[in-house]
Amino acid sequence: MVARIKECWRTKGTRIIAVAAGIVAAVASVPDVIPPTHLKYALAFTAAVTYLRGQSNANAEKRGEVR
Repeated sequence: MVARIKECWRTKGTRIIAVAAGIVAAVASVPDVIPPTHLKYALAFTAAVTYLRGQSNANAEKRGEVR
């Protein structure tokens, strides 16, 4: 089971990260769903997962995997 999860993350991790960032960005863009005082956290989350996606792609490139 753990091996399957690791393989899924290795092969589809950047897609999972992109979907998470997209969902947060979409929810944050709807008025009154997230209070204005908390929008900074949504923006920080989106920035963090975008960074993680870039690192994941860079690591895959180093391993010789193309995503």
